[in-house]
Amino acid sequence: MARIRIRIGRSLSRLLRPAAHSVLPALLLFVGCSTSLNRNIAATNPPIMRVRLLQSSLTYVDRRLAGYDAAVLMEVVEHLDPERLPALEHAVFGAARPATVVVTTPNVEHNVRYPLAGALRHPDHRFEWTRAEFAAWARGVAARHGYTVDLTPVGADDPEVGAPTQLATFSLEVP
Repeated sequence: MARIRIRIGRSLSRLLRPAAHSVLPALLLFVGCSTSLNRNIAATNPPIMRVRLLQSSLTYVDRRLAGYDAAVLMEVVEHLDPERLPALEHAVFGAARPATVVVTTPNVEHNVRYPLAGALRHPDHRFEWTRAEFAAWARGVAARHGYTVDLTPVGADDPEVGAPTQLATFSLEVP
């Protein structure tokens, strides 16, 4: 039976309802949100047996997160202090080792197209990567942990500054 793990940031409710009624044999939502949000979601969607909400951290090894087919880190990494990225890398790619990992993050180069008060898109962002920085990070993670990686722009690909969002799809190499 396939087991899928999804780590969702802010848009949890939009993804939760369709996923709960999907034809997937099993679905786990790993949510790094407050426990009150978890309770609210569970209360609005009874009874969903294929959805399990876990409270954990992506910067610490959590044995409950091992053995899943996929992990999605949607707009997550930029909320970490840069010095915590090696811990995330170890916990997700080294310990949990899902077959597929999808990571999205803003493209800081595209920010010139937005009327931003600061240089970053959100006050909680600790950093935002250029396309070259994200590609270097993704390729390094893939090489260190036995994954291949495909990089994809998300949104209109502006010829000068690139797309607003960048996406990396990591696939575990089969020996």
